[in-house]
Order: sequence, then structure tokens, then C-alpha cells
Amino acid sequence: MRPGTSDPSRMALDERPMMSHKMDPMQRMSGDWLMPRYIARIRTRGKRDCMINLRPATPEDAPLMVDLVDLAGDGLPMAAWAAHLAETGQGGDARAFGIAHARRDRGGFTWRHAVIAEWDGVAAGMLMCWPLALEPRSLDGLPPVVVPIQRLENRARGRLLVNAVAVDPAFRRKGIGWMLLQTVTDRAALIVGDSNHAARTLYDRLGFVEIAREAAVGDAAWQPPHAEWCLMVRG
Repeated sequence: MRPGTSDPSRMALDERPMMSHKMDPMQRMSGDWLMPRYIARIRTRGKRDCMINLRPATPEDAPLMVDLVDLAGDGLPMAAWAAHLAETGQGGDARAFGIAHARRDRGGFTWRHAVIAEWDGVAAGMLMCWPLALEPRSLDGLPPVVVPIQRLENRARGRLLVNAVAVDPAFRRKGIGWMLLQTVTDRAALIVGDSNHAARTLYDRLGFVEIAREAAVGDAAWQPPHAEWCLMVRG
């Protein structure tokens, strides 16, 4: 996805606790992990006002979330889901598997951790965040593809992880990605490919700085479109 970033190390398979089971959507959106900046009116080239509206995701957004996170991850999320289905003998469709996970109330990849951006009422982008634990996660048993990503996450422990920010190609260059990231509090972290220059320029403008890199690793099912993963932090 350009611009976009996605950390696929735990897109679907982790069982980490959600931030709060008791928060309603607007409480989630105005909590410690997001700043309350929800709506912006944008003057388009056609001299018509368009509205960007940010809202909490719902379970019904799961198909959109899966498609956007796969675009942001350059196909790695779908490849990871397909590999999991094959390895466990479950079979089935990788996209359907991802949608089922996005509809859960727990784990990392859940609608409860996502914000949807709408352009004039049409869903156009997504932000997914969750707080990283204070203790590093073990690399034992992780697929080689995600090991370098997890190494970087471990260097950002205690921060808010921007797991994915993605904008539908039809709605790019409208400020949607910028506005989504404006809602994120300080002490945030994200991981992006070194060759994703458009996204990195946006993150630079928003105050993120690179602090570490790891060589990207592929396998028979997926090859990275960049040489290195970059960890960027703010605050």
C-alpha cells in the first residue's frame, strides 16, 4: 500500500488481551491511545467541501479491514493466513479466515483496535493500533518472515504500535492518511519498508524518526518488496 504500513507479525493469530472490553466505541476512540480529532472539512480542487469523518470500526467493517491491511502489508497478511490454514490442516479461504478474526472481540487484529476514515460517507481508510507490552516477546517458534518485525517491536515495547494505516487507492492524496495519524498520541511506533518513500515522508512530517532497521525476510509464499524493515517512533 502506498502510502501505508502494516506490521503483519500478529495480524490474525495472536490472542493478546484487548485494551478494554468495557469501553463503548466513542470511549475507545477518545481514550489514552487516540487524541480526539475526528472530523475535518477539506476543500477539493472542484471547490466543493468534502468531509473526512473518523469513526470507531464495527464488526461489519471486517471485510474492509482485511482488504486494507493486506494492501498495507504488500500481501503478507493474506499469505500468512493461507500458510496457517495449510499448516494446521484447516483448509478454507484465507480472506474469510482474516474476516473471521477481524470480527473477534479479542486479539490484536480485531475491529476493537481499528478506526475507519470515511470520505463523504464512503469508507476510505483505516488505522489499527494497540499498546505493546513492557516485556519483549520471545522469537521462538515465529515464522522466519516475522522474526525481524518482532525484533523491531521488541525495541518499541511500552509504546503504542501503529500496526496498520492504509488508504484505498481511489482516495489517496486527500489527506486521509495524515488525518488518521494525527489522532495517534505521542510515544507511538510503527514499522515500514525502507522503499516506501511516500509513507516515510508522511511519517517524517508527523514527527516520527527512524531508530532501527532489520533485513526483510521472505519465504516460498511471499517475498518482501523492500530490503529492510524500519522502526520509526515519536515521543
